[in-house]
Amino acid sequence: MRTSSKHWISIITMAASAAIVLLILNSCTTVAIKEVDMGKTKAVAHRGGALLAPENTLEAFQAGIASGADQLELDIHLSKDDVIIVMHDPTLQRTANQSGAIRDYTAAELKQFNAAS
Repeated sequence: MRTSSKHWISIITMAASAAIVLLILNSCTTVAIKEVDMGKTKAVAHRGGALLAPENTLEAFQAGIASGADQLELDIHLSKDDVIIVMHDPTLQRTANQSGAIRDYTAAELKQFNAAS
């Protein structure tokens, strides 16, 4: 009989603890959701409007603006000589059909590649 009482006390204690934890988690989540500002949705020209022109080019950025984008998105990397390069991928294979990473080449070397086709 004594073991049975201890068993039920343990179960009730665990259930009460779980209920308290769930209440705390639920109240935190609810507060966070209520405080989110769901203002106007922004249109972002990804990679400067890559569907309209070759990605991350001046032409793509101009097309993104002309299409009414609220923001332009771009990625940057550093060349071997620490010049900022605007390009999505850290490697050259997909856009410039070259091997290696942007970081492996100087800015002058990178200018020789065609990444806008």
